[in-house]
Amino acid sequence: MAIEVEKVRSTVRKEAGFFRRILHPKARKTLFIIAVLAPNVFYYLFFIAYPMLLSLIGSFYDWHLATKVRKFIGLKNYINIFTKDTIAIKSLINSLTFMVYIVPSILVFSLLVALLLDKMTTKIRGFFTACFFLPVITSMIAVSMMWKWLYHPVFGLINYIIIELLGLPYYMTWLQNPHQALPAVAIMTVWRFMGYYAVILLAGLQGIPDMFYEAASIDGATGWKRVWHITLPLLVPTIVFVLVMSVINAMVAFAQIYVMTPEGGPARSTTVVAFYIYEKGIQWGQFGAASALAYILFGIVLVFTLIQLRVAKASWRY
Repeated sequence: MAIEVEKVRSTVRKEAGFFRRILHPKARKTLFIIAVLAPNVFYYLFFIAYPMLLSLIGSFYDWHLATKVRKFIGLKNYINIFTKDTIAIKSLINSLTFMVYIVPSILVFSLLVALLLDKMTTKIRGFFTACFFLPVITSMIAVSMMWKWLYHPVFGLINYIIIELLGLPYYMTWLQNPHQALPAVAIMTVWRFMGYYAVILLAGLQGIPDMFYEAASIDGATGWKRVWHITLPLLVPTIVFVLVMSVINAMVAFAQIYVMTPEGGPARSTTVVAFYIYEKGIQWGQFGAASALAYILFGIVLVFTLIQLRVAKASWRY
């Protein structure tokens, strides 16, 4: 038995020595890098790049998944979205309105939370940071269903607080009201993502050198003057990141819309672009039209992102 084991070891050593001799150290390093990156490259090519390319090509076709009909029509899908598809126009308006609701609210509330956390001691800060971050790691489906019950017009806790505890004579129908449904979903979205952006802003706050605040204290600046003249200017790169990410999250919102208002809301009041893409592409099988709308959404998000980066670029140098 020992002789056989020694023979196997000898064979392995010979083969290993052979590969070491034929492979240059740089070649071995290159092969190692390729082996490490290969899974990620494979995932990107087959699950991101290929679907995006297929969607781009499909946007120029009259492509129905159910009947497998595919006919090249050029830019007709894009033209029809802006000339004939009234729901698509409404979904674009709803997405932009949803973004207006969410982005300023997230920035203001998450910044206030970050400022409060920054003033706490380490142990207390860790506890409250975890509390604010808990909704972020909770499933969007679970959070949406919870808020759907909170918004229930009869059994919901929010209406109970408004009517019974506060004594206000207002009976809010929330998700059943076309004027209240989209703001209601926006409130839930801000609540869920506020902790995520607060942690990012907190990291930015803790990266600001103390010498700036010490110099401001010597000059007599206290309170909001230090926040306005020191904290906010030095926090611009982090704020820009929060703005860019919150705009993207607002424009591609889908899960909370689908769970809380599965029919697109009363009078299509919560039908955002991502939800309408799902309807056209998955439910109705109009793959070509859905792909065109997806790339229109991509173009809008790209434009907003470039504008934000362009406007803030001059403020990144101090």
